[in-house]
Amino acid sequence: MRAPAASPHASTWSLVLVALCFGLGQNVVKPIIAPQAVALGGDAVTAGIVVAAQGLGGLLTAIPTGNLLGRLGGRVIVGAGAAVFTLGAALMVVAADPVPLAVGHFLLGAGGVGAWLAAQTLATIATSDAASRRKIARVSTAALAGMLGGPPIGGLLTDYVGVTAAFAASLVAGVLLLPLALFLPRGTRADLAATPAKRLPDGGRAARLFATHLWRRHGVLAALVTSSTAQALLTIRQSFLPLHLEGGGWSSTQIGTVLSLAGVGALAARSAFAVLDQRFRASTLMTMCTVPGAVALGTSASSYTGVVVVVSVLVSGFALGLSQPLTLLMLARVTSESERGMAVGQRVAGNRLTQAVVPAIFGLLAGWLGLLAGFWVIVVACIAGDFAARLRRTAT
Repeated sequence: MRAPAASPHASTWSLVLVALCFGLGQNVVKPIIAPQAVALGGDAVTAGIVVAAQGLGGLLTAIPTGNLLGRLGGRVIVGAGAAVFTLGAALMVVAADPVPLAVGHFLLGAGGVGAWLAAQTLATIATSDAASRRKIARVSTAALAGMLGGPPIGGLLTDYVGVTAAFAASLVAGVLLLPLALFLPRGTRADLAATPAKRLPDGGRAARLFATHLWRRHGVLAALVTSSTAQALLTIRQSFLPLHLEGGGWSSTQIGTVLSLAGVGALAARSAFAVLDQRFRASTLMTMCTVPGAVALGTSASSYTGVVVVVSVLVSGFALGLSQPLTLLMLARVTSESERGMAVGQRVAGNRLTQAVVPAIFGLLAGWLGLLAGFWVIVVACIAGDFAARLRRTAT
């Protein structure tokens, strides 16, 4: 007999709490991970490896998790991801040298992406397109709230209690993820078959071949490119804009405050997404993500004037904040629910690959052409890549 399904209300709010815990747990260690690697005896290269371990864990986890979602179900994947996440946080709490710190950060990334990917996939399952929009917006907003709150919480705990307390906060977030998984829908392929879902003409064969033919599906390539483009711009903004502002004499407090404004803009975008999706075509929303987000990033890197930087960062935050719910809903509209895990897995893997590759490319450009030129080369490349993907979308 099939196990009773979780109530829709309970499962929705469980997804919201999963997203919040994921955002807090992943981001509470952001401001302390590199300094802690150095404090434990590492150098700058070691610190870079420790920081990169999280993205590598997520990259290696995304595709396999997406492929397993239909078989094992979202509830199981969230629970397993939470367990790996918790193990990674525990290793970071007790780490006495950079090696266990890197291993813990790797597991934190792997488990976190597994849980988050499953949560995003479950968020796309609803009785109607409007309900799916609302659900995605709520879950995305909760994750963003965690991403906004994590770094300042980590910094405060480190300053007033100690660095171990900040890692322990990540551990607590992982522990909370475990019981939340029990309130989620099973989300297996058999369960999804009984729910209203889009069906492709060739049925099961399309599901088996979906990973191979993903980019050929109408609209999928545009969604993946838009998601990766936004991730590239966001990564450059968070990692390298502080270098520019430091050169203009900005204090760390001022820089941190400005970067938090990007999160405020993104939060506003997530909250407004359901309304924007009803009023504009997907192609228009993709343009609203990429072009203003890229130009605003370049503008903020071209000035030290407070008003210019603040307005540019707010615009960048709003524009790039649209990308997550937009691209997730785009994939939901062109895939059946039994395929959705693989689609979201491809999207998450693309984002993680972007996080690993783009900063290295930017570093080379900045070293060769200078910091400002590096920003604008990335800006132009991102706009051109997204525009090319949308041209292909309209041609297919």
